[in-house]
Amino acid sequence: MDHQNNPGSPLDEKMMQYWPLLTREQKETILTIIQSFTRPDGHYHTDKYSEELKQALQRVKAGEYYTHQQIKEILKKIK
Repeated sequence: MDHQNNPGSPLDEKMMQYWPLLTREQKETILTIIQSFTRPDGHYHTDKYSEELKQALQRVKAGEYYTHQQIKEILKKIK
């Protein structure tokens, strides 16, 4: 995976197109996600990521998830 910092790349530009459209809460959520995956040295924080995956798998095994069909039904009600 490419960990190089490439400011001004097409991907960075695309991200910045959407950033102003987000609410404060959405921006805080995205920042938290980014911080959970990286360390100050730019490498992925695999210990935290692995723990989050482990917790998510436990929730799935406990039946705490939505199926694709359930999500489709929820979205129909929102529209």
